[in-house]
Amino acid sequence: MSRLLDVLQAERNMQIHQNLRGHGTRPLEP
Repeated sequence: MSRLLDVLQAERNMQIHQNLRGHGTRPLEP
């Protein structure tokens, strides 16, 4: 189970990094 959570966290981090890169200085917001 811990491995699954790690994978999910990694994917989330990737998405966050992509969003920050795309928007520049904008945090994750709807």
